[in-house]
Amino acid sequence: LVAPDWLGAELSPALAALPEEADDAWLPVVRAADRCCRVLRIDGRVSALTSKTRPKKLAFACDDEVGRRTFLLKGAEDVHLDQRIMQLLDVVNEAAGAGPVVATYAVLPLSRSSGLIEWVPRTRTLFSLYDGEMTSRLITSAIAERQKLAKQQPGAAAALDPAAVAAEPEKYALRYDALPRAFHLELEKRDASLARLPRESWPLE
Repeated sequence: LVAPDWLGAELSPALAALPEEADDAWLPVVRAADRCCRVLRIDGRVSALTSKTRPKKLAFACDDEVGRRTFLLKGAEDVHLDQRIMQLLDVVNEAAGAGPVVATYAVLPLSRSSGLIEWVPRTRTLFSLYDGEMTSRLITSAIAERQKLAKQQPGAAAALDPAAVAAEPEKYALRYDALPRAFHLELEKRDASLARLPRESWPLE
């Protein structure tokens, strides 16, 4: 799935052409001495993420030492709770004394159904960690099943001859019943007839 993107100047001509003397566009940020930065203009392209509410990732050119800051614009969602959680974590960090214990980020509610969240670089979402781990487990399980079948059918473990594979592709394909249950369910949901096809005939999507 390819997420759409747009030029920031097309979405907000006013923010793209702020006068240099403008002093009324500020954003809260955590990684700055004053915990805020003055916006010079919207910068680059705005892209939509592929998650459920399609939040938009956008960047602003700022006048601080960082120069360019990225934010996530969330719609159809109230971010006031996110803001309260960050405020609570700030209190916890202050109470801890010796430096911050929990990394925080800025949250700016724009209304009851939208808001800006400061983009934290060099991080991964919990879902991406979970998805990567589950994918790794499924692949490991499929390999183990393939090895089990190879032991039951010693000829399948021999070195593959390209000519032999071309002549009998079904013999050397990853068997449907060698896949873990999650793959079975996904294939059956898409098309039950896939169970009778060799692996190379399955759809790419």
